[in-house]
Amino acid sequence: MKALFVFPVRVCISVHILCLLIISPLFASKGIVSHLQFKEYSTLNGLPNNDVQTLFQDSNGFVWVGTKYGLFRYDGYGIQEIKSNLHNPSLLTSNNIQCITEDKLNRLWIGTDNGFNVFNKKTRAIEKIIIPKAKSNNIACILILDNDNALIGTENGLYRYQYSRQTFIELTAKNTAGVFNPTTVKSLLKDSRGDVWIGTWASGLYRLNPTTQKMYHYPPLNQQNSAHYIFEDSRGTIWVAGWSNGLHRLHLAANRSLTGFDTFTHDAHNPNSLADNLVYAISEDPLTKTLWVGGSVGLSITDAANPGKFINYQVHASPHELPAAEIDAVLYDANNNKMWLGSLGGGVIHTNTSKPFFQNNMTISSSRRVFATSIYSLYVDQDDCWIGVENHGVMRYSHDTDQYEEYNQIKEFGQIKSMSTVFDILKDRRSHTIYFASYSDGLYVYQKGKNVKNYRYTNCHFLPVNHLTALHQDNKGNIWIATKGGLGVMAPDGYRTSVALFAIGTNKVADPDIRDVITDHQNHLWMATSTQGIIRLEANPRALQQAKTHVYNPARGTLSAKHVLCLFIDSKNQLWAGTEGSGLCLYDPSSDTFVDKHLAYNLPGDMVSSIEEDESGNLWLGTNSGLVRVSSPGDDAATRIRIFTTGDGLQDNYFIPNSSCHFQHKLYFGSTKGFISFVPEELKNVSQNVNLQLTEIYIRGRKLSQLPADKRRKISAYSSEFTESITVPFEYNDVRIEFASLTYNNPLLNKYAYKLENRDDDWKYTDGTHRLAEYNNLPSGNYRFLIKATNENGDWSDVRLLNIKVLSPWWATWWAYTLYTFLLTLFAYYVWQDVKRRITLKNSLRIHVMEAYNKNEKERQMIVEVDNIRVPGSDEVFLEQAIDCVKKHMTDSAFGVSEFVEAMSTSKTTLYTRLKELTGMNLSGFIQSIRLKAACQIMQEQPGIRISDLAYAVGFNDPKYFSRCFKNNYGMQPKEYLKRYQPKTEREVL
Repeated sequence: MKALFVFPVRVCISVHILCLLIISPLFASKGIVSHLQFKEYSTLNGLPNNDVQTLFQDSNGFVWVGTKYGLFRYDGYGIQEIKSNLHNPSLLTSNNIQCITEDKLNRLWIGTDNGFNVFNKKTRAIEKIIIPKAKSNNIACILILDNDNALIGTENGLYRYQYSRQTFIELTAKNTAGVFNPTTVKSLLKDSRGDVWIGTWASGLYRLNPTTQKMYHYPPLNQQNSAHYIFEDSRGTIWVAGWSNGLHRLHLAANRSLTGFDTFTHDAHNPNSLADNLVYAISEDPLTKTLWVGGSVGLSITDAANPGKFINYQVHASPHELPAAEIDAVLYDANNNKMWLGSLGGGVIHTNTSKPFFQNNMTISSSRRVFATSIYSLYVDQDDCWIGVENHGVMRYSHDTDQYEEYNQIKEFGQIKSMSTVFDILKDRRSHTIYFASYSDGLYVYQKGKNVKNYRYTNCHFLPVNHLTALHQDNKGNIWIATKGGLGVMAPDGYRTSVALFAIGTNKVADPDIRDVITDHQNHLWMATSTQGIIRLEANPRALQQAKTHVYNPARGTLSAKHVLCLFIDSKNQLWAGTEGSGLCLYDPSSDTFVDKHLAYNLPGDMVSSIEEDESGNLWLGTNSGLVRVSSPGDDAATRIRIFTTGDGLQDNYFIPNSSCHFQHKLYFGSTKGFISFVPEELKNVSQNVNLQLTEIYIRGRKLSQLPADKRRKISAYSSEFTESITVPFEYNDVRIEFASLTYNNPLLNKYAYKLENRDDDWKYTDGTHRLAEYNNLPSGNYRFLIKATNENGDWSDVRLLNIKVLSPWWATWWAYTLYTFLLTLFAYYVWQDVKRRITLKNSLRIHVMEAYNKNEKERQMIVEVDNIRVPGSDEVFLEQAIDCVKKHMTDSAFGVSEFVEAMSTSKTTLYTRLKELTGMNLSGFIQSIRLKAACQIMQEQPGIRISDLAYAVGFNDPKYFSRCFKNNYGMQPKEYLKRYQPKTEREVL
């Protein structure tokens, strides 16, 4: 196998040589699979144990890991455990998981060393199945034929299992026309034609035609007659691994008869032979069209169409390093273009085999000198590519000679003995002179065929210091020089000056540490600084010393960050600022402020270090979390982003400030591990579906999957990933929802947005470090939980909906309100009846009072006796008037002295004087006496009356006060007085 394209590399023998390795984006399969980078997931990362025996990816995208000690589901962040343990000792028939497969009804079939289990992912129900009368229930393989039938391969035979009837039929010589005898079955495969292949430990290879039910036995492929593992590749080729006998490729006729086979074995003298003859597993990577063979000493990869030359990844003594040996499971992940490896003792390993989107360029050290790989500046034109390398000045790549030269190999730099890091490179549009801004050497000026000039602040007056950071040429030809200690300028007419002190309001700012400089179409000069934010002034070299400044920073509320790294004006004349801490900002002329766009665009990280624009108007941002493409920048409603990371072929996710350039159709960005180049148009349609799953629902702190079955079914009949609605009892109204975007390269880069309608006003955003939506004390009612997610590249998924119903507490249910209504109605009826009775009694008492007084009218003709006081007849009229007045208001508890005086139409003094003379009582005593006399009369006529009713009838509103007044006047309680007039029973009479 050979690379489709390899950029040539020339190495010079000089002690000062530095070369660049150019890795082409047009990798052939060998180019990719020979430089694989593996990631481990083991006990160090959270896997409960490292003895992985099988791997399987289900229809939801989860990766299932079968080990000797349990089954685990991996979602990119963590695992969910399914195994028998102290809390559930009989969950599975055994924890020793040997094979996993899935049917179309979302049921996992899990083979163990003691029977198999059918796990319904929707309901989380597990059926434990033991083959009756079988000599061994050690299940090595399971093949799903349809939704009701499966083949079960065991240590002692092959069985057809019918799920609906729970019946087993053993395949023997009797029902296979003498072809198949019970033996150890190790592998089952249903090929693209529908035929079933059966691999055995030492009885060879079989094929079953499901239509005719005819069984075929193939000739031995090896001395042991072993067919330990069977695999069919994308071309329909059948591969068979024999135990300790290497790898066989079958040649089959149209009728599937064997016409021959190739055998690939290990050759100790050939490093490109199969790594070992003991093969555990086989799979294919369709992206590279290679066959992956897992064995006892590592991984072997070969071209599936033209096998024979293997690339071997091993733990020791191999140029291709593998983190673990004994690869006994190989899995291709079509959703993420990944290959997964399961290792006995090494856990889970995975790698990405996608074709890189980017051309990576990284430095290589010579034999006598080690060079840094950090690229601080880039400039590319039709002739050369100039590269600023950390601590080693500048390098040049010539398109004509296809050679890379360090600065001291370029004749024009012959007088330059040493050169510090070059922070920026600029080519004069008019004179084609090239300027290099260095870290500590000032400015270098390059003209082809002439010695390079070096300007420092000591030999010129346009540099305030020697620490230069950026260069810019405006549309008038002025070259502006940003430095750590101020600003310099070189005008095309020869005028040159610098300024180190800027007037900002009433303050003078020295050494502003300018990081970038740019001019706009309105002749404004914008400077990005690390301490003052952004400074704007008029781009006039001759008025530079007196220029008025306008500052944008957090103190003035016009910019959210004071450390600004880069400035960029796009084709729409929009001014963008890349900052450290606040990311991307856009200048708004109407408000004269910079508006934060980082969170609005949901950009990764918090730093934008470089900005370029492609020919389609997209912005490309170098950040501290990858390379970002921003489509339709400035239009918030239409803006879309896509993130590229190391998982897409980048050397690093961190990009160095202002290390970027644009030439023709290509963009260039520098990082700490070299620089990348790419054609944006080639990445225009790069996108990927996002697989969003609800991984768990917590009810009052407990996982839904761990609740007792009866409670779980009341909340939802389905598991978290399948449920569309949950019904939550009011006492369990604390709900947490866990979610995951099933990507496995850099899952922490995934973004999530969620909201609970009727609770959240807007979307809430989070990332891979916090994948929980938490809602406590939810009031009863109906809610809609909406969740969407991105993958590592920023592609958004569709919105996933979960309906949540929180039940009302028992005291707020419809039947409770019905009971409340009934009781309230009953109470109202009782009150109404009581009021009605009181009114009737009050009227009756009023009548009795009137009759009582009329009955005694004759007895009071001449003398009126009030408390045994006799009144002469001359005052009888007045006294009767007073008695009648009180009698008319007998039941009115509010009738007192004031009302009495007013009713008698006299003054209080006159009334008091006359009643005192006639009765010896004051006004209130007189009223009380009349009331108590009336009470005595009523008790004589109604011995069964209640004291409270009596009190109300004679104008007392407090029965206790009435009883106290009665006792004070008559020396006994009203109850004692009543006893005198109550009819006696026969016993009492006797």
